Amino acid sequence: MTVAIAAILQESNTFSPVTTRYQDFSPVFGEAALERHRGKATEMGGFIDALTAARMPSLPVCAAWAITAGRMIREDFDRLARGFERQLARVRKPDALLLALHGAQTAEGVDDVAGALLASARRVLGGAVPIVVTLDLHANVTRAMATQATALVGITPTPTSIFTKPGEGRAAPSADPCWSASR
Repeated sequence: MTVAIAAILQESNTFSPVTTRYQDFSPVFGEAALERHRGKATEMGGFIDALTAARMPSLPVCAAWAITAGRMIREDFDRLARGFERQLARVRKPDALLLALHGAQTAEGVDDVAGALLASARRVLGGAVPIVVTLDLHANVTRAMATQATALVGITPTPTSIFTKPGEGRAAPSADPCWSASR
């Protein structure tokens, strides 16, 4: 069983006059995502560790994170979304996708960035591949997100999990439905 993993994380503040740009995410694709997050106290690092412990190969798609700011410039969002979709299409057919999204990101003309990214993933993977998404508990869950994902898992960072491996505790339970759904 192989699991594609990706993270595109930002909490938008639509009151902020500071727009978000592509460069603010410092996105990395493919193996560079593994190199950046392996052994790190990040959600992606936790996914990697949990899948490694379960002896399940992970197929890295991308990792991108930006600090809270205003809406992302539309052209930059399109560039990030295209990069995600292109890299997801490049990985050998995964049995599942584990995707970390904050659930409160916006772009110019796109109020539901998570829903748009999930629709893109669904186009690439088809309807049979489970997509499990981790979200912040105050995510703006939309019909598009619920329709495109197999499971949406709300997460609660605790004072200790913030400084350890946040994704590790979430990856195993949240990936479990995708593993059993793909059997």
